[in-house]
Amino acid sequence: MGEQAAQGISFPPTGLEAWRVAVGADAPPLPERTRCGVPLRHLYVEEDAARLRQSGETPFLPEALRGEGRVWRIGQRHNHPDIAVAAAMIRDDLENGVDFLLLEFSQAVKRRAPVTPSAWERGGLALSSMADWEVLFPDDMPLPALALDAGGSALPLASDLLAFAEKRGAGAEWQAFLGLDPLAAWAGGASISPQAECAAAAEVARQAAREHPGARAFRVSTLPCHLAGVSDAQELAFAMASGRAYMDAMLAVGMGAEEASGQLLFTLQADTDFFPQIAKFRAARLLWKRIIQAFGAPENTAMLLHGESAWRCLTRYAPHVNIARIATAGWAAVIGGADGLLLHPFTAALGVADAEARRMARNMHFLFAEEAMAGERAAAVAGSWCVDALTHDLAESAWGLFQEIEKHGGMAECLRSGRVGEMADKQREWRAREIATGAAPIVGVNVHPHEEEATPAVCEVDAKTRRLADARALEGMEKGGASASADAPPPSLPQARESEAWERARDRGVSFAEENGGALPSVFLVASGEGDGRSARVKDLLACGGMRIGGEAHLTADVAAEFAKSGALFAIVMQAEEDAPTAVTAAADACLQAGAHLVCLWRHGRGAGEGEEANPPFFLSLDNESDLPQHFQIIYDALRQADPREEARNP
Repeated sequence: MGEQAAQGISFPPTGLEAWRVAVGADAPPLPERTRCGVPLRHLYVEEDAARLRQSGETPFLPEALRGEGRVWRIGQRHNHPDIAVAAAMIRDDLENGVDFLLLEFSQAVKRRAPVTPSAWERGGLALSSMADWEVLFPDDMPLPALALDAGGSALPLASDLLAFAEKRGAGAEWQAFLGLDPLAAWAGGASISPQAECAAAAEVARQAAREHPGARAFRVSTLPCHLAGVSDAQELAFAMASGRAYMDAMLAVGMGAEEASGQLLFTLQADTDFFPQIAKFRAARLLWKRIIQAFGAPENTAMLLHGESAWRCLTRYAPHVNIARIATAGWAAVIGGADGLLLHPFTAALGVADAEARRMARNMHFLFAEEAMAGERAAAVAGSWCVDALTHDLAESAWGLFQEIEKHGGMAECLRSGRVGEMADKQREWRAREIATGAAPIVGVNVHPHEEEATPAVCEVDAKTRRLADARALEGMEKGGASASADAPPPSLPQARESEAWERARDRGVSFAEENGGALPSVFLVASGEGDGRSARVKDLLACGGMRIGGEAHLTADVAAEFAKSGALFAIVMQAEEDAPTAVTAAADACLQAGAHLVCLWRHGRGAGEGEEANPPFFLSLDNESDLPQHFQIIYDALRQADPREEARNP
């Protein structure tokens, strides 16, 4: 370029408008939106961030480093049901840099009721006596900073923890997050009275503020709502409404606004939508700043904000991809300014994670801090036009939802009336459709399945031991006067990971193989073009559903002979817009005559029910908008009714 400049060659100046014209930035479909409808542009300029500056609002971000190169606390979740094994894992974590431990209790303890055996797979502690606490934290182990995830049993277990800490002589510097979160516990299925629990928790908070300066009583967790499928804006609104309710409860027992705020810990879920997640954590601080100042707290009252990698994003199939998901979520929370961070082990959706998976979750923090140097700045994205604009837009969207919740009586009333469930349903159903059709890719689940990936090891959970431990814990709480006293049934919020529908379909393929000599159900594919990219996508989707391609043929080939050679159980005939319906029907008839148990039509370019109707030979008509996991389940049900043996396929 220097030589060109020397010869007098120059480049014409260009500006933003010229760039927009050149790339068509003003033409659709470039403008996009996040999952909750917040505008997401491909280019941000200074004017986009001006709204946040003009408002004069800025999030309070953590400033002091809490370790070399870190601004966040490293947390680790422990849920191994064997207390002795959990104690060994805890010791390993503490010796390798973990700052605080979250003790996750079993689903039976959280709900204060027996649960089905399927809930045991997630493990969970069940402490029934002071002796159990002493096994978990022996005398030769310094009492670490602890957090409780105990759902509806948080009050009695918080009392036990404080009693144990006093017995151990824990000083004023000892930190504890007691996890009193009645609204989240009720939303998650606990049989409790949220009003009575809030009042009792406020008394604990008042006591903690005076007698245990290192303890925070209340926790605002968005996990139950997040598992119900809410958007980022809804998650923020529900968190703010819950925080507001807990502030009211503490003020009612005589606490001041600043003192009450110091008893709150907020925990948001971080998923894989990277930049919106950064904005979500920043927007949370901005929103809470508005609320806490309305209560009369000083302007610089800090918000303690933790993040955890989202449970709903984890998958059972291709679990190693979870490592990338967890890293993306954790990185977003760190950049967004989380004070503390919990990362799920990558095998968490398969069962109770072993020491190796926990080590990987723990070490991810050190990669963030020491390799990526994320902790060098407390506000790494401050001044980013993109993140500032997203923060502002997301905060305003959440603020409108928060005001709507308050107008209808607050968080408890909106849970009781079903309003929260209705809000979550719309978002969850939209997202489920995107995942079911493959429009929203989940790598290893509805796109690019790894059919031969070995399943990583998890800890075995003995069912009998699990059941007895839960029973002892529940009995101990009842004897201590902590029996459940629900004044209304828990809200029926669904609690599911996003990939579960596809996983159930693939499970059917695994079960079919186990029943039929190890062979997955084989599909014969009839397509209209050689090397058609659409065929490759259909093959990928079928593999995601637990099926394999047994053979394929061109629409004009000798379909019957090719099907007979394939040994497939059923056929899928693909129809493009240019394909004649008569040729498609003839191919289906040929497959049936050659012994196919059923034949499905897969349309491209038009939806099922548009144009030509599916003819009688077809068992199902599919297209790009179909709920594929549901249709795969229908196919499996039909195949189970047919005899898959070789002689039955060749009458």
